[in-house]
Amino acid sequence: MVELLISIVILGVLLVAVAGAMGSIFGLTQSAREGVNANTQARDLIENVRSQWTAAPGARAAYDANCIRASLPAGAVVSVGAVDPATGNHTPQSVSIVAPGGSCPSGSYNQPLKRVVVSISQGGRELSRLTLELQRP
Repeated sequence: MVELLISIVILGVLLVAVAGAMGSIFGLTQSAREGVNANTQARDLIENVRSQWTAAPGARAAYDANCIRASLPAGAVVSVGAVDPATGNHTPQSVSIVAPGGSCPSGSYNQPLKRVVVSISQGGRELSRLTLELQRP
């Protein structure tokens, strides 16, 4: 009877340890899923900017105005700045985010090289950050 009681206690301890590990695994899986989703959103937004500023009609005007036609996902922040090719120094500039199909204001940020940074955050934690440097079209 005592041996049975001891084996039940040992089994209970092992089950508690396994259950705790499973909870951690589920939490890590959820965190990884959020990171993958954030990376996908950031990549899509970066590709949208690249397309608008290099190949779309009016690419030079959008580039010079720091104008991006997009619906930003929740937690997304886009920053743009001029890059000095000689030093690599980055000077932040204002960005115009307009709805898809909207019109961009005129702008005079006609630097030869710009750096675009897209970050996606959730709950105060940055999940993804992508950087792209584009030459003036």
